[in-house]
Amino acid sequence: MTQTKNCGPVSSGREERPVQKRRKAVLNCSRCDHASPPDGDWIVRISDDGTEIRCPDCHDLLTVR
Repeated sequence: MTQTKNCGPVSSGREERPVQKRRKAVLNCSRCDHASPPDGDWIVRISDDGTEIRCPDCHDLLTVR
């Protein structure tokens, strides 16, 4: 009869990375390199034509949705 030993989890050899504090979703202004989360400091204007998102630094238009 063969005996089987229970083994604990096998380590992959990789160190565990700390949880990231920064957000993954970030909008970037292509004109002045301003970066902020989508719900950050962008200038948002809602009209009948859609929603404009502009950079708070250079006022460049990022998108109209």
